[in-house]
Amino acid sequence: GWSQTTLSDILQSVERNNVSLQAARENVKAQSLEARVGNSLEDLTISYDHLWGSGNGLGQNGELTVSQEFLFPTVYARRNKLAGNMALRYENEYLDLRQQTLLEAKVLFIELQSLYKREKLLKSRLSSNTYLQKLYDKRYEEGDATVLDKMRIDNELLILRETMSECRMRMIELEKRLRSLNGGEELDIQPIDEPMESYRSYDETLSDYETYAPQLLSYKLRQEGSELDLRLSRSKAIPKIELGYRHEYGTAERDRFNGVTTSLSIPLFSNRHNVKRAQAARTAAVLEAQAATIECASTLSELYAKAELLKETLSEYEGLHAQDDYYRVLKKALDGGEITITEYFAEIYALYDVIESRYRIETEYRTVIASINMIYL
Repeated sequence: GWSQTTLSDILQSVERNNVSLQAARENVKAQSLEARVGNSLEDLTISYDHLWGSGNGLGQNGELTVSQEFLFPTVYARRNKLAGNMALRYENEYLDLRQQTLLEAKVLFIELQSLYKREKLLKSRLSSNTYLQKLYDKRYEEGDATVLDKMRIDNELLILRETMSECRMRMIELEKRLRSLNGGEELDIQPIDEPMESYRSYDETLSDYETYAPQLLSYKLRQEGSELDLRLSRSKAIPKIELGYRHEYGTAERDRFNGVTTSLSIPLFSNRHNVKRAQAARTAAVLEAQAATIECASTLSELYAKAELLKETLSEYEGLHAQDDYYRVLKKALDGGEITITEYFAEIYALYDVIESRYRIETEYRTVIASINMIYL
């Protein structure tokens, strides 16, 4: 029997094995640590001067200085908050990539399941056409069918075989892409009847997107980060303090001196444009967050409109599950002489076209719902 590998199994496997997601997880660690590194104390400065004298009574003189530069505590506190904000942004960027990757795998799985059903239908159609071909050949020999009738069914069989070949190639393409998303590991995907996914109201889903969606949270965190960066930029206008120890090596006739050194570094020029830069960045971040929220609402609204239209269209195809019965009735009518070959041919092809349309609409409907529910992946 078929292995019942569910969509949930596929998505768990992709999340576990996807190489891009593995790399992104490691990048989050590295980038978060890099953000913390920027808040360390400056390195110690050690200098030594050695001087020689040439006049009477002058000897050698040496001086050792060890110093450390300090910023005001508020700068370190704000740097720490900014580093925490950046770590959260990196985490959300990973979660966004994760959702996009899982959605791609889900959409591929949905299309693949549709192609399994289409391939089964095409095989049934091939069987029907092969039966018709034999019937046409027999009647052509008996003089009841023209050469045009015979050519028509032969051409239809050629087109059908080409369609089946295209269907199979697309299935191979999807299977390879899914395997690639699964880190090159083989996936056991077989035909399975996945239940139709449900979705919540537009307002509920939009609320969840605005609260939890990683792509929107990244913009909000960027906005918060720009505010922290602005405060930090203003803090950098405060002078830096440098404290140190100084030791002077004298000659035997001179005393040795020890002492403390202090200096102040006043950022008159280095911070001149930094605050303006941070203010512009904050304004941009606020506008980008607003634009992302508006775009999310618009995209979601469009998806809901498509879902409702497809749902309504799909409901019109209800009652088409008895195609096998309909096929048997047509075959019986043809064998009994109630309908002509041309009528049979037209009816059977109309039936298959309707079934294929239903499969296509159902696939589009499932894909739209998957996009709506991406937030819950």
